[in-house]
Amino acid sequence: YEQCGLAGATMVKFIGETYEKAIVSDNIGASLQENSELKPLKFEVLSEDESKKESLSTCLQQEGFYVYSSYLNNREVTLPNTTKGNAIKQYLDIYPTTKTYGIGDGENDIDMLKAVDTPIAVANASEDVKALAEIIIDDANHGSVGKFILEYIL
Repeated sequence: YEQCGLAGATMVKFIGETYEKAIVSDNIGASLQENSELKPLKFEVLSEDESKKESLSTCLQQEGFYVYSSYLNNREVTLPNTTKGNAIKQYLDIYPTTKTYGIGDGENDIDMLKAVDTPIAVANASEDVKALAEIIIDDANHGSVGKFILEYIL
């Protein structure tokens, strides 16, 4: 996976060690055919070639997939019903009076932030995330998420 660069290779190693059913493959189509019992909720594309990532993103978005980047050299691909925002909407269908908070930093959090009562961004979030936030807390590297939860939610 050297074509993914050092960051991509590190992520591939992390994914393989972290997730019970993760498949790391150069050919996702063949891997899905070989593992037809799997019902993927998300897949990630790692590449240093920005034009290939953009081309793939455009194609998949036209087919109704959500495509976003959450870290260097990647694209995450999900179906609309598997986003963080959709999970919150489903929860609210069951518990409609619940006060909801969402804390985010990247593109993969935008749908969630649109679904919650109080959208929050960390200081090192993308500008798109910050634009949605009602509250901006300190950056994620200084315990700001835990501090916010302890001070304002619990």
